Amino acid sequence: MGKKSHLIVALIVALVLNGAICAYAHTTATSTINTAQPSGDIATVAAAPNQPNWSSVLPQPGNTTENATQGAVPTGNLFEVTPAAGYSGDLMVKVYLTNAGALIEAYQCLNMGLYLEGSAEASETPNYRLLTLDNGSAAFDLTNISGAACNLSIIGGSYSLVSDNSSLWHTGWSVTPALYCEVTQR
Repeated sequence: MGKKSHLIVALIVALVLNGAICAYAHTTATSTINTAQPSGDIATVAAAPNQPNWSSVLPQPGNTTENATQGAVPTGNLFEVTPAAGYSGDLMVKVYLTNAGALIEAYQCLNMGLYLEGSAEASETPNYRLLTLDNGSAAFDLTNISGAACNLSIIGGSYSLVSDNSSLWHTGWSVTPALYCEVTQR
């Protein structure tokens, strides 16, 4: 027998022995771990009544200054996050920008500083998370929260429009960000 034949036989023997070892170690026993099942909502999210006025970023007729295409984003409350009564755990609040495709038809640049009252980030420097056309999500931690409603707001930011003439913008443009807020248990 040649060296190849010895190698093939050795591999077959190794596979048979390895299969026997694995088969011997296999078990069919099961166990049950009892865990508390959550019931109901852990939090609710509602749109804030006075949303930022995004139409204010539209170019105004007759304004031919450079400021016609850039400026500060409108500020204001976006969502109210309210933990369920009796819930005292930790929550993660994520905000997603869901219409970036429509926004890039009107904006060259859009930066929004998001702030969540009562979040761990509210005590940091900076105390906000940045939501942009390039970074379409922001996350906040609510730790040891106990029933108090928290406002999620835009506290600042800037924008730059494609042009001061909206007829030059691509079809399907929008200047109003569409945001989705998700709350999960941590």
